[in-house]
Amino acid sequence: MVLEHAILKLDPARISESDETLAGAIHLIRSSPGCRSVRLTRSLELPGTYVLLIEWDNLEDHTVGFRGSEVFATWRATISPLFTGDPVVDHLEVVATA
Repeated sequence: MVLEHAILKLDPARISESDETLAGAIHLIRSSPGCRSVRLTRSLELPGTYVLLIEWDNLEDHTVGFRGSEVFATWRATISPLFTGDPVVDHLEVVATA
């Protein structure tokens, strides 16, 4: 399992629109092969900062499967107008849990 951690910077003046648009669009990611779960969070201290956490079966399900799909194009077209900067994406693997 791979955890994708994406930091999204959006216009703080458009919080309610951003919440609605992002929440409505995460089903696109969830429908992708290899996607186990999607969680969208919004920072309490940094207005307009969101963290998207996505569990994938493996790295290629995200980097090849999702990013190379029409679903990704639709996802980006839906959310890109809200961006104030480029997303910062990292992929993580679990080392330990409790």
